[in-house]
Amino acid sequence: MAPAVDSRLAILTVLPASFVVITYLKRFIRNRRNKPHLPPGPVPLPLLGNVLSINTKEPWLTYTEWAATYGDLLFVRLLGQEVVKVIYVGQYMLVYGTPGVPFSSPDARMP
Repeated sequence: MAPAVDSRLAILTVLPASFVVITYLKRFIRNRRNKPHLPPGPVPLPLLGNVLSINTKEPWLTYTEWAATYGDLLFVRLLGQEVVKVIYVGQYMLVYGTPGVPFSSPDARMP
């Protein structure tokens, strides 16, 4: 009788595990297929994104370095937030069609 109980227990263990693996693979494939066309950027870490890659004291140095590697328009993921960074004002005008606003002003608004 013991082998029958062990085989049932094995089936009850394998079925939920295989369901989780198949669901994860389906979701992974669907996300890769439906991935929007975004600009290039550094490879993010899971969950954290690119937060650990950015110099907290002088972040513009990191962005300048990334601009040299990936171009003036780059994609960054920061703690789950997907951000498209426009590095230079010329790129900003190409993307948005208007000159940049002074971001130091308290009432500065993105168009």
